[in-house]
Amino acid sequence: MPLQIKELYVKVTVSADEEQGSSKQGANTASESSGDSVMNKDEIIAECVEQVIEILKEKMEP
Repeated sequence: MPLQIKELYVKVTVSADEEQGSSKQGANTASESSGDSVMNKDEIIAECVEQVIEILKEKMEP
């Protein structure tokens, strides 16, 4: 029986630091150069989208 996904929730947390949960995390985000930060986020998003598309293609193949 085929399985149909009606909704898909994706939650991603991206951090430049190795430290997680520290108060420095918010400060680092604000102090980063917006150009570098945006480009890095765009690259990450593009890679994630490509991987999701590949997975969906594999699922659709008989």
